[in-house]
Amino acid sequence: MRLPWWCRAAFFCDVFWQPARAKVARYIFSGGIKATEVLRRRQADRGDESGMTAASLDVPGTASGASVRERSSIAGVVPPATAETTIMSVWPSLAAFPTGQFFGRLYLIDVGAWPATVGNLIALASVPVMLTLYVITRLPWSITRYRLTNRRVTIDRGISWKVEQYVDFDRFDAVEVAVRPGQEWYPAGDVVFRLGTLETLRLLGVRRPEAFRQACLKVQQSYLSVAATIR
Repeated sequence: MRLPWWCRAAFFCDVFWQPARAKVARYIFSGGIKATEVLRRRQADRGDESGMTAASLDVPGTASGASVRERSSIAGVVPPATAETTIMSVWPSLAAFPTGQFFGRLYLIDVGAWPATVGNLIALASVPVMLTLYVITRLPWSITRYRLTNRRVTIDRGISWKVEQYVDFDRFDAVEVAVRPGQEWYPAGDVVFRLGTLETLRLLGVRRPEAFRQACLKVQQSYLSVAATIR
């Protein structure tokens, strides 16, 4: 069965155009942050604090290169005790699945003359398999996202984004990146939250995981500082 052209195009853009998408995401994200700062300064000059809590920033990507969608109030305006606000959302890549990791190891085989290396030839031959896997991960009942809020880190599933797992900011003291064999081709890795030696949450196959890790640590630091001040 021949898959529709839009399915093939979606898979190609998601897997093979990551460097270009990362550059575009960085450009858009930096521009959005600058616009937000200008808005904040203008409202401060006018002494108009109304509407700040409702202001939101909608950006399609960050420097992580992942398909990231930020939709949050301006940082520091909405306290965690008032409402839960999304700061960053990322979607797991194909490296989250054993099949994706298996083919990722094969794609790394650098034997032959570029571009006709063994890994590149296998990548072309495996497009139908990987495209099928990609479509499965985007089905309404299986679509998953990882969300960083001003209260916690969550794993949401389904079109209603039901929270399946989460970890509060006071339930981890370290965030690590674990790259499994085959994940480095995407590039991706698992983001692991630990409290001492206990693993409290693991996000599988996060594309460019270091950026998400740093974001989690910064938000956690702000959260704990505010909590300590209130006490």
